[in-house]
Amino acid sequence: MDRRLRLAWVAGLLSVGFLYSQEFRATISGLVTDPSGSPVVGAKVTVVSVERNVTYEAVTNEVGRYITRFLPPGQYNLTVEKTGFKKAVRTALALSAVDRLALDIQMELGALAESVTVTAEVSGLETETASRAATIEKKFVEDIPASGRNLYQLLYTLPGVIKTSRYWGAFELYAFGNINGVSINGGRSGENETLIDGITSTRGSRSASFAPALNAIQEVNVLTNSYDAQYGRIGGGVTSVTLRTGTNVLHGQLYEFLKNDNLNSNGYSRNSVGVREPEFKNNTFGFTVDGPIYLPRLFDGRNRMFFMVSTEFLRERNPQTQIWTVPTANELRGDFSQLVDNSNRRVVIYDPLTTTQSGNSFVRQPFAGNIIPQNRIDPVAARAASFYPAANRVSESPDGQNNYLFVNSSKNSYNQWLGKLDWNLTSRSRVSGRYGETPWYNFARVQWGTNAAEPSSEYPSTRISRNWGADWTYTISPAMVFNLRGRGIGTL
Repeated sequence: MDRRLRLAWVAGLLSVGFLYSQEFRATISGLVTDPSGSPVVGAKVTVVSVERNVTYEAVTNEVGRYITRFLPPGQYNLTVEKTGFKKAVRTALALSAVDRLALDIQMELGALAESVTVTAEVSGLETETASRAATIEKKFVEDIPASGRNLYQLLYTLPGVIKTSRYWGAFELYAFGNINGVSINGGRSGENETLIDGITSTRGSRSASFAPALNAIQEVNVLTNSYDAQYGRIGGGVTSVTLRTGTNVLHGQLYEFLKNDNLNSNGYSRNSVGVREPEFKNNTFGFTVDGPIYLPRLFDGRNRMFFMVSTEFLRERNPQTQIWTVPTANELRGDFSQLVDNSNRRVVIYDPLTTTQSGNSFVRQPFAGNIIPQNRIDPVAARAASFYPAANRVSESPDGQNNYLFVNSSKNSYNQWLGKLDWNLTSRSRVSGRYGETPWYNFARVQWGTNAAEPSSEYPSTRISRNWGADWTYTISPAMVFNLRGRGIGTL
Protein backbone atom coordinates (compact mmCIF):
# COMPACT_ATOMS: atom_id res chain seq x y z
CA MET A 1 0.00 0.00 0.00
CA ASP A 2 1.31 3.45 -0.89
CA ARG A 3 2.72 5.36 2.09
CA ARG A 4 0.48 8.38 1.43
CA LEU A 5 -2.58 6.12 1.23
CA ARG A 6 -1.68 4.50 4.54
CA LEU A 7 -1.29 7.89 6.19
CA ALA A 8 -4.65 9.04 4.79
CA TRP A 9 -6.29 5.88 6.11
CA VAL A 10 -4.88 6.40 9.61
CA ALA A 11 -5.90 10.08 9.53
CA GLY A 12 -9.41 9.02 8.56
CA LEU A 13 -9.63 6.66 11.52
CA LEU A 14 -8.46 9.35 13.89
CA SER A 15 -10.89 11.92 12.47
CA VAL A 16 -13.83 9.54 12.90
CA GLY A 17 -12.86 9.04 16.53
CA PHE A 18 -12.66 12.79 17.04
CA LEU A 19 -16.07 13.45 15.57
CA TYR A 20 -18.06 10.71 17.25
CA SER A 21 -16.44 10.05 20.65
CA GLN A 22 -15.77 12.15 23.71
CA GLU A 23 -13.74 11.43 26.82
CA PHE A 24 -15.93 10.06 29.61
CA ARG A 25 -13.26 9.05 32.13
CA ALA A 26 -11.74 11.22 34.82
CA THR A 27 -8.43 13.08 34.87
CA ILE A 28 -6.13 14.12 37.70
CA SER A 29 -3.61 16.86 36.98
CA GLY A 30 -1.63 19.45 38.84
CA LEU A 31 1.74 20.97 39.77
CA VAL A 32 4.45 19.37 41.89
CA THR A 33 6.62 21.91 43.70
CA ASP A 34 9.33 21.98 46.38
CA PRO A 35 9.01 23.93 49.67
CA SER A 36 10.09 27.14 47.91
CA GLY A 37 7.39 26.80 45.26
CA SER A 38 9.78 25.88 42.45
CA PRO A 39 8.69 23.09 40.10
CA VAL A 40 9.96 19.56 40.69
CA VAL A 41 10.94 18.11 37.31
CA GLY A 42 10.92 14.36 36.60
CA ALA A 43 8.92 13.34 39.66
CA LYS A 44 7.14 10.00 39.28
CA VAL A 45 3.37 10.22 39.83
CA THR A 46 1.49 6.98 40.44
CA VAL A 47 -2.30 6.72 40.67
CA VAL A 48 -3.72 3.39 41.88
CA SER A 49 -7.34 2.27 41.69
CA VAL A 50 -8.46 1.04 45.12
CA GLU A 51 -11.15 -1.26 43.69
CA ARG A 52 -9.05 -2.81 40.88
CA ASN A 53 -5.42 -2.30 41.96
CA VAL A 54 -4.71 -0.95 38.47
CA THR A 55 -1.83 1.52 38.18
CA TYR A 56 -1.68 4.71 36.09
CA GLU A 57 1.68 6.51 35.86
CA ALA A 58 2.91 9.94 34.81
CA VAL A 59 6.06 12.05 35.08
CA THR A 60 6.20 15.78 35.79
CA ASN A 61 7.45 17.90 32.89
CA GLU A 62 9.84 20.85 32.82
CA VAL A 63 7.36 23.10 34.65
CA GLY A 64 6.47 20.46 37.24
CA ARG A 65 3.08 19.62 35.73
CA TYR A 66 1.64 16.11 35.53
CA ILE A 67 -1.55 14.65 34.12
CA THR A 68 -3.10 11.17 34.42
CA ARG A 69 -5.96 10.41 32.06
CA PHE A 70 -8.54 7.69 31.41
CA LEU A 71 -9.45 6.97 35.05
CA PRO A 72 -12.76 5.07 35.48
CA PRO A 73 -15.03 6.33 38.27
CA GLY A 74 -13.99 5.11 41.71
CA GLN A 75 -11.59 5.58 44.62
CA TYR A 76 -7.89 6.30 44.01
CA ASN A 77 -4.64 6.78 45.90
CA LEU A 78 -1.93 9.03 44.47
CA THR A 79 1.80 9.03 45.29
CA VAL A 80 4.60 11.34 44.12
CA GLU A 81 8.23 10.22 44.36
CA LYS A 82 11.49 12.05 43.69
CA THR A 83 14.96 11.48 45.11
CA GLY A 84 15.73 14.04 47.82
CA PHE A 85 12.07 14.42 48.82
CA LYS A 86 9.74 12.55 51.09
CA LYS A 87 7.15 10.48 49.30
CA ALA A 88 3.87 12.43 49.04
CA VAL A 89 0.70 10.35 49.36
CA ARG A 90 -2.90 11.40 48.80
CA THR A 91 -5.55 8.82 49.62
CA ALA A 92 -9.32 8.47 49.27
CA LEU A 93 -9.62 10.48 46.09
CA ALA A 94 -13.19 9.91 44.86
CA LEU A 95 -13.61 10.47 41.13
CA SER A 96 -16.75 10.60 39.05
CA ALA A 97 -16.88 10.27 35.28
CA VAL A 98 -15.72 13.35 33.32
CA ASP A 99 -14.13 14.80 36.50
CA ARG A 100 -11.16 17.07 35.90
CA LEU A 101 -9.51 17.08 39.30
CA ALA A 102 -6.77 19.64 39.98
CA LEU A 103 -4.42 18.36 42.69
CA ASP A 104 -1.22 20.31 43.38
CA ILE A 105 1.44 18.62 45.53
CA GLN A 106 4.13 20.39 47.55
CA MET A 107 6.99 18.02 48.32
CA GLU A 108 8.94 18.07 51.60
CA LEU A 109 12.69 17.64 51.77
CA GLY A 110 13.80 14.30 53.20
CA ALA A 111 14.56 10.68 52.46
CA LEU A 112 12.43 8.85 49.89
CA ALA A 113 11.75 6.15 52.50
CA GLU A 114 9.81 8.71 54.50
CA SER A 115 6.31 9.67 53.43
CA VAL A 116 3.73 12.36 54.06
CA THR A 117 0.18 11.04 53.78
CA VAL A 118 -2.86 13.25 53.48
CA THR A 119 -6.38 11.85 53.62
CA ALA A 120 -8.93 14.54 52.92
CA GLU A 121 -11.80 15.41 50.67
CA VAL A 122 -10.79 17.24 47.53
CA SER A 123 -12.42 20.56 46.75
CA GLY A 124 -15.44 20.28 44.46
CA LEU A 125 -14.29 23.37 42.55
CA GLU A 126 -12.98 22.27 39.16
CA THR A 127 -10.41 24.70 37.82
CA GLU A 128 -9.32 22.45 34.92
CA THR A 129 -12.50 22.85 32.86
CA ALA A 130 -15.14 25.50 32.15
CA SER A 131 -17.87 22.93 31.48
CA ARG A 132 -20.74 22.59 33.94
CA ALA A 133 -22.10 19.14 34.71
CA ALA A 134 -24.68 17.51 36.98
CA THR A 135 -24.06 13.95 38.16
CA ILE A 136 -26.57 11.20 38.91
CA GLU A 137 -24.63 8.72 41.01
CA LYS A 138 -25.05 4.93 41.15
CA LYS A 139 -26.78 4.97 44.53
CA PHE A 140 -29.37 7.45 43.26
CA VAL A 141 -29.88 5.42 40.07
CA GLU A 142 -30.41 2.20 42.04
CA ASP A 143 -32.52 3.53 44.92
CA ILE A 144 -34.90 6.03 43.32
CA PRO A 145 -37.90 4.25 41.74
CA ALA A 146 -38.59 5.00 38.08
CA SER A 147 -41.84 3.96 36.43
CA GLY A 148 -40.22 2.18 33.51
CA ARG A 149 -36.72 1.69 35.00
CA ASN A 150 -35.31 3.98 32.33
CA LEU A 151 -32.41 6.16 33.46
CA TYR A 152 -33.39 8.99 31.11
CA GLN A 153 -36.46 9.71 33.23
CA LEU A 154 -34.06 10.86 35.95
CA LEU A 155 -32.81 13.70 33.74
CA TYR A 156 -36.00 15.62 34.48
CA THR A 157 -34.82 16.02 38.10
CA LEU A 158 -31.76 18.05 37.08
CA PRO A 159 -31.61 21.85 36.91
CA GLY A 160 -31.77 23.24 33.41
CA VAL A 161 -33.39 20.13 31.91
CA ILE A 162 -36.93 20.60 30.53
CA LYS A 163 -39.02 17.78 29.11
CA THR A 164 -40.32 18.64 25.64
CA SER A 165 -41.53 15.23 24.49
CA ARG A 166 -45.29 14.61 24.67
CA TYR A 167 -44.75 10.96 25.52
CA TRP A 168 -45.93 10.17 29.06
CA GLY A 169 -45.85 6.39 28.91
CA ALA A 170 -44.07 4.08 31.32
CA PHE A 171 -40.74 4.63 29.52
CA GLU A 172 -39.56 1.03 29.52
CA LEU A 173 -36.22 0.30 27.88
CA TYR A 174 -37.77 -0.10 24.44
CA ALA A 175 -39.13 3.48 24.50
CA PHE A 176 -35.85 5.09 23.48
CA GLY A 177 -37.37 7.13 20.67
CA ASN A 178 -38.34 9.88 23.14
CA ILE A 179 -35.15 9.83 25.20
CA ASN A 180 -33.72 12.95 23.54
CA GLY A 181 -36.98 14.89 23.86
CA VAL A 182 -35.51 17.40 26.31
CA SER A 183 -34.19 20.93 26.18
CA ILE A 184 -30.96 21.34 28.16
CA ASN A 185 -30.04 24.80 29.39
CA GLY A 186 -32.19 26.52 26.80
CA GLY A 187 -30.90 24.53 23.82
CA ARG A 188 -33.16 23.27 21.06
CA SER A 189 -35.21 20.21 21.87
CA GLY A 190 -33.54 17.06 20.60
CA GLU A 191 -30.24 18.77 19.73
CA ASN A 192 -28.44 16.82 22.42
CA GLU A 193 -25.71 14.20 22.47
CA THR A 194 -26.14 10.82 24.18
CA LEU A 195 -22.94 8.95 25.03
CA ILE A 196 -22.36 5.46 26.40
CA ASP A 197 -18.82 5.09 27.75
CA GLY A 198 -17.81 8.14 25.74
CA ILE A 199 -19.08 6.83 22.40
CA THR A 200 -22.12 8.36 20.75
CA SER A 201 -25.39 6.46 20.92
CA THR A 202 -27.28 9.09 18.93
CA ARG A 203 -28.87 8.39 15.56
CA GLY A 204 -28.90 10.82 12.65
CA SER A 205 -32.50 11.62 13.61
CA ARG A 206 -31.15 12.76 17.02
CA SER A 207 -33.00 10.00 18.88
CA ALA A 208 -31.04 7.66 21.14
CA SER A 209 -30.39 4.12 19.93
CA PHE A 210 -30.08 2.22 23.21
CA ALA A 211 -31.11 2.51 26.87
CA PRO A 212 -29.04 0.39 29.30
CA ALA A 213 -30.73 -1.17 32.33
CA LEU A 214 -30.43 0.85 35.54
CA ASN A 215 -28.37 -1.84 37.29
CA ALA A 216 -25.73 -1.72 34.53
CA ILE A 217 -24.98 1.96 35.15
CA GLN A 218 -22.18 3.38 37.25
CA GLU A 219 -23.29 6.99 36.93
CA VAL A 220 -24.79 9.55 34.57
CA ASN A 221 -23.39 13.02 33.87
CA VAL A 222 -25.30 15.77 32.11
CA LEU A 223 -23.17 18.58 30.68
CA THR A 224 -25.35 21.66 30.41
CA ASN A 225 -22.98 23.59 28.17
CA SER A 226 -20.46 22.61 25.52
CA TYR A 227 -17.44 24.82 26.17
CA ASP A 228 -15.14 21.83 25.71
CA ALA A 229 -14.25 21.52 22.01
CA GLN A 230 -14.79 17.74 21.99
CA TYR A 231 -18.56 18.34 22.35
CA GLY A 232 -18.76 20.82 19.49
CA ARG A 233 -20.98 18.86 17.10
CA ILE A 234 -24.24 19.41 18.99
CA GLY A 235 -26.31 22.48 19.90
CA GLY A 236 -27.68 21.36 23.24
CA GLY A 237 -26.43 19.39 26.23
CA VAL A 238 -24.60 16.08 26.61
CA THR A 239 -25.82 13.04 28.53
CA SER A 240 -22.83 10.83 29.30
CA VAL A 241 -23.65 7.35 30.62
CA THR A 242 -20.84 5.40 32.26
CA LEU A 243 -21.42 1.66 32.54
CA ARG A 244 -20.30 -0.37 35.50
CA THR A 245 -16.84 -1.91 35.39
CA GLY A 246 -15.91 -5.02 37.32
CA THR A 247 -13.57 -4.83 40.31
CA ASN A 248 -11.43 -7.36 42.18
CA VAL A 249 -14.47 -8.28 44.28
CA LEU A 250 -17.36 -10.25 42.80
CA HIS A 251 -20.69 -8.40 43.04
CA GLY A 252 -24.18 -9.46 42.07
CA GLN A 253 -27.75 -8.15 42.15
CA LEU A 254 -31.05 -9.91 41.58
CA TYR A 255 -34.21 -7.83 41.32
CA GLU A 256 -37.92 -7.84 40.56
CA PHE A 257 -39.96 -4.71 39.88
CA LEU A 258 -43.69 -5.35 40.15
CA LYS A 259 -46.69 -3.33 38.99
CA ASN A 260 -50.08 -4.95 39.54
CA ASP A 261 -53.70 -3.78 39.40
CA ASN A 262 -54.31 -5.36 42.81
CA LEU A 263 -51.92 -2.81 44.31
CA ASN A 264 -53.54 0.21 42.64
CA SER A 265 -56.65 2.14 43.60
CA ASN A 266 -59.41 2.58 41.07
CA GLY A 267 -59.75 5.92 39.29
CA TYR A 268 -62.53 8.38 40.09
CA SER A 269 -64.10 8.25 36.63
CA ARG A 270 -64.45 4.46 36.77
CA ASN A 271 -65.66 4.49 40.35
CA SER A 272 -68.36 7.00 39.44
CA VAL A 273 -70.01 4.55 37.02
CA GLY A 274 -69.24 1.37 38.94
CA VAL A 275 -66.50 0.05 36.64
CA ARG A 276 -63.69 -1.90 38.32
CA GLU A 277 -59.97 -1.33 37.85
CA PRO A 278 -58.77 -2.93 34.56
CA GLU A 279 -56.48 -5.91 34.86
CA PHE A 280 -52.80 -4.99 34.66
CA LYS A 281 -49.70 -7.12 35.27
CA ASN A 282 -46.13 -5.86 34.79
CA ASN A 283 -43.07 -7.81 35.90
CA THR A 284 -39.61 -6.35 35.26
CA PHE A 285 -36.82 -8.56 36.56
CA GLY A 286 -33.19 -9.39 35.96
CA PHE A 287 -29.72 -9.57 37.43
CA THR A 288 -26.32 -7.90 37.24
CA VAL A 289 -22.98 -9.52 38.07
CA ASP A 290 -19.48 -8.05 37.83
CA GLY A 291 -16.00 -8.90 39.02
CA PRO A 292 -12.63 -10.27 37.89
CA ILE A 293 -12.23 -13.05 35.32
CA TYR A 294 -10.95 -15.87 37.53
CA LEU A 295 -10.66 -19.52 36.54
CA PRO A 296 -8.89 -21.55 39.27
CA ARG A 297 -5.61 -23.07 38.01
CA LEU A 298 -6.29 -21.70 34.52
CA PHE A 299 -6.45 -17.91 34.58
CA ASP A 300 -6.24 -15.28 37.31
CA GLY A 301 -7.58 -11.98 35.97
CA ARG A 302 -7.51 -10.10 39.24
CA ASN A 303 -5.89 -6.68 38.82
CA ARG A 304 -6.04 -7.23 35.02
CA MET A 305 -9.29 -8.44 33.48
CA PHE A 306 -12.80 -7.54 34.64
CA PHE A 307 -16.31 -8.24 33.39
CA MET A 308 -19.88 -7.04 33.82
CA VAL A 309 -23.06 -8.77 32.65
CA SER A 310 -26.48 -7.19 33.01
CA THR A 311 -29.90 -8.54 32.03
CA GLU A 312 -33.41 -7.17 32.27
CA PHE A 313 -36.65 -8.86 31.23
CA LEU A 314 -40.13 -7.41 30.87
CA ARG A 315 -43.41 -9.31 30.89
CA GLU A 316 -46.46 -7.05 30.68
CA ARG A 317 -50.11 -7.96 30.28
CA ASN A 318 -52.54 -5.08 29.96
CA PRO A 319 -55.93 -6.32 28.70
CA GLN A 320 -58.52 -3.59 28.23
CA THR A 321 -62.21 -3.57 27.41
CA GLN A 322 -62.85 -1.85 24.09
CA ILE A 323 -66.08 -0.98 22.28
CA TRP A 324 -66.20 -0.73 18.49
CA THR A 325 -68.80 -0.32 15.76
CA VAL A 326 -69.06 -3.08 13.15
CA PRO A 327 -71.51 -3.65 10.25
CA THR A 328 -74.59 -5.71 11.02
CA ALA A 329 -75.35 -8.93 9.15
CA ASN A 330 -77.93 -7.11 6.97
CA GLU A 331 -75.49 -4.31 6.15
CA LEU A 332 -72.84 -6.82 5.06
CA ARG A 333 -75.41 -8.05 2.49
CA GLY A 334 -76.03 -4.50 1.28
CA ASP A 335 -79.29 -3.98 3.21
CA PHE A 336 -79.22 -0.55 4.86
CA SER A 337 -82.98 -0.25 5.24
CA GLN A 338 -82.65 -0.05 9.04
CA LEU A 339 -79.81 2.50 9.05
CA VAL A 340 -80.90 5.67 10.88
CA ASP A 341 -79.26 8.47 12.83
CA ASN A 342 -79.89 9.26 16.49
CA SER A 343 -83.01 11.26 15.50
CA ASN A 344 -84.39 8.15 13.75
CA ARG A 345 -83.93 9.77 10.35
CA ARG A 346 -82.97 7.38 7.60
CA VAL A 347 -79.38 7.59 6.36
CA VAL A 348 -79.81 7.41 2.59
CA ILE A 349 -77.45 5.32 0.44
CA TYR A 350 -77.13 6.79 -3.07
CA ASP A 351 -76.29 5.00 -6.30
CA PRO A 352 -73.08 6.56 -7.69
CA LEU A 353 -73.93 5.42 -11.23
CA THR A 354 -76.97 7.71 -11.32
CA THR A 355 -74.98 10.91 -10.81
CA THR A 356 -76.03 13.74 -13.14
CA GLN A 357 -75.24 17.41 -13.35
CA SER A 358 -77.99 19.88 -12.53
CA GLY A 359 -76.79 23.42 -13.04
CA ASN A 360 -73.74 23.97 -10.86
CA SER A 361 -74.38 20.89 -8.70
CA PHE A 362 -74.66 17.14 -9.05
CA VAL A 363 -77.58 14.93 -8.07
CA ARG A 364 -77.91 11.19 -7.51
CA GLN A 365 -80.74 8.75 -7.01
CA PRO A 366 -80.98 6.59 -3.86
CA PHE A 367 -80.99 2.81 -4.02
CA ALA A 368 -84.50 1.42 -3.92
CA GLY A 369 -85.43 0.61 -0.34
CA ASN A 370 -81.92 1.67 0.73
CA ILE A 371 -80.69 -1.76 -0.41
CA ILE A 372 -77.68 -2.26 -2.69
CA PRO A 373 -78.41 -4.95 -5.28
CA GLN A 374 -76.25 -8.07 -4.94
CA ASN A 375 -74.95 -7.72 -8.50
CA ARG A 376 -73.58 -4.29 -7.62
CA ILE A 377 -71.44 -5.56 -4.74
CA ASP A 378 -67.84 -6.29 -5.75
CA PRO A 379 -66.90 -9.86 -4.72
CA VAL A 380 -63.49 -8.72 -3.46
CA ALA A 381 -65.10 -6.07 -1.25
CA ALA A 382 -67.65 -8.62 -0.03
CA ARG A 383 -64.83 -11.03 0.87
CA ALA A 384 -62.91 -8.30 2.72
CA ALA A 385 -66.05 -7.20 4.59
CA SER A 386 -66.66 -10.80 5.72
CA PHE A 387 -63.68 -10.50 8.08
CA TYR A 388 -65.56 -8.07 10.29
CA PRO A 389 -66.56 -9.84 13.51
CA ALA A 390 -70.26 -10.19 14.22
CA ALA A 391 -71.92 -7.60 16.46
CA ASN A 392 -72.22 -8.98 20.02
CA ARG A 393 -74.01 -6.30 21.97
CA VAL A 394 -77.11 -4.12 21.65
CA SER A 395 -76.40 -0.48 20.91
CA GLU A 396 -77.69 2.10 23.39
CA SER A 397 -78.55 4.54 20.59
CA PRO A 398 -80.87 4.40 17.53
CA ASP A 399 -77.92 4.74 15.12
CA GLY A 400 -76.61 1.30 16.15
CA GLN A 401 -73.16 2.54 17.13
CA ASN A 402 -70.94 0.69 19.68
CA ASN A 403 -72.37 -2.74 18.92
CA TYR A 404 -69.19 -4.76 19.44
CA LEU A 405 -67.37 -5.34 22.76
CA PHE A 406 -63.90 -6.85 22.87
CA VAL A 407 -61.28 -7.43 25.57
CA ASN A 408 -57.96 -6.34 24.08
CA SER A 409 -55.28 -8.80 25.20
CA SER A 410 -52.46 -6.25 24.85
CA LYS A 411 -49.04 -7.52 25.89
CA ASN A 412 -45.40 -6.70 25.32
CA SER A 413 -42.03 -8.01 26.44
CA TYR A 414 -38.29 -7.63 26.00
CA ASN A 415 -35.14 -9.53 26.97
CA GLN A 416 -32.26 -7.09 27.26
CA TRP A 417 -28.72 -8.17 27.94
CA LEU A 418 -25.50 -6.18 28.10
CA GLY A 419 -21.94 -7.41 28.54
CA LYS A 420 -18.70 -5.51 29.10
CA LEU A 421 -15.05 -6.59 29.34
CA ASP A 422 -12.07 -4.49 30.53
CA TRP A 423 -8.57 -5.87 30.06
CA ASN A 424 -5.34 -4.26 31.24
CA LEU A 425 -2.93 -5.93 28.81
CA THR A 426 0.09 -4.13 30.25
CA SER A 427 0.71 -1.04 32.34
CA ARG A 428 0.69 0.90 29.04
CA SER A 429 -2.04 -0.84 27.05
CA ARG A 430 -5.71 -1.25 28.00
CA VAL A 431 -8.72 -2.41 25.98
CA SER A 432 -12.43 -2.39 26.70
CA GLY A 433 -15.41 -3.74 24.76
CA ARG A 434 -19.17 -4.04 25.23
CA TYR A 435 -22.24 -5.31 23.43
CA GLY A 436 -25.93 -5.00 24.26
CA GLU A 437 -29.30 -5.59 22.64
CA THR A 438 -32.98 -5.16 23.48
CA PRO A 439 -35.28 -7.49 21.50
CA TRP A 440 -38.81 -6.13 21.98
CA TYR A 441 -42.03 -7.95 21.10
CA ASN A 442 -45.34 -6.07 21.13
CA PHE A 443 -48.95 -7.15 20.64
CA ALA A 444 -51.14 -4.07 20.95
CA ARG A 445 -54.06 -2.13 19.49
CA VAL A 446 -55.81 -5.39 18.72
CA GLN A 447 -59.31 -4.78 17.36
CA TRP A 448 -60.72 -8.08 16.09
CA GLY A 449 -58.85 -10.61 18.20
CA THR A 450 -57.95 -13.80 16.30
CA ASN A 451 -59.35 -12.53 13.00
CA ALA A 452 -57.07 -13.21 10.01
CA ALA A 453 -57.60 -9.64 8.76
CA GLU A 454 -56.56 -7.99 12.01
CA PRO A 455 -56.21 -4.27 11.21
CA SER A 456 -53.81 -3.48 14.08
CA SER A 457 -50.41 -2.17 13.03
CA GLU A 458 -48.91 -3.50 16.27
CA TYR A 459 -50.09 -7.09 16.25
CA PRO A 460 -47.39 -8.07 16.25
CA SER A 461 -44.63 -5.48 16.04
CA THR A 462 -41.03 -6.32 16.86
CA ARG A 463 -37.88 -4.27 17.20
CA ILE A 464 -34.33 -5.20 18.17
CA SER A 465 -31.93 -2.41 19.07
CA ARG A 466 -28.24 -3.30 19.14
CA ASN A 467 -25.29 -1.29 20.45
CA TRP A 468 -21.59 -2.10 20.71
CA GLY A 469 -18.45 -0.16 21.48
CA ALA A 470 -14.70 -0.76 21.77
CA ASP A 471 -11.85 1.29 23.22
CA TRP A 472 -8.06 0.87 23.12
CA THR A 473 -5.77 3.16 25.13
CA TYR A 474 -2.00 2.99 24.70
CA THR A 475 0.52 5.15 26.55
CA ILE A 476 3.27 5.98 24.06
CA SER A 477 5.21 8.17 26.49
CA PRO A 478 4.50 10.17 29.67
CA ALA A 479 3.51 13.05 27.39
CA MET A 480 1.60 11.16 24.66
CA VAL A 481 -1.37 8.76 24.80
CA PHE A 482 -3.07 7.08 21.84
CA ASN A 483 -6.80 6.29 22.12
CA LEU A 484 -8.80 4.49 19.41
CA ARG A 485 -12.55 3.79 19.60
CA GLY A 486 -15.20 2.12 17.49
CA ARG A 487 -18.95 1.70 17.73
CA GLY A 488 -21.96 0.21 16.06
CA ILE A 489 -25.68 0.87 16.45
CA GLY A 490 -28.64 -0.63 14.68
CA THR A 491 -32.34 -1.42 14.91
CA LEU A 492 -34.17 -4.23 13.17
